[in-house]
Amino acid sequence: MELSHDKIAAYKNEILNLKHTMPKMAEAYHEFTGACFRDGELDEKTKQLIALGIGLFANNELCTFYHMDEARAKGATDAEIMEQ
Repeated sequence: MELSHDKIAAYKNEILNLKHTMPKMAEAYHEFTGACFRDGELDEKTKQLIALGIGLFANNELCTFYHMDEARAKGATDAEIMEQ
């Protein structure tokens, strides 16, 4: 799992770089993603599982790693993740 954490860390570092070079864009990005994953009619875990499925469909390795970690952090079980 270290590879996935390294890739996620690299992504987060690039977002920090974006914050320094384009602060308004970075702020808008964080506001948008925060709103997308906030509890609503669907809870945060369900939204992360949906995002995981999208990452898998798009064959996007980073999104797959990121949303799998986030889904687990929100309480998703291995069985729920594997059902994707």
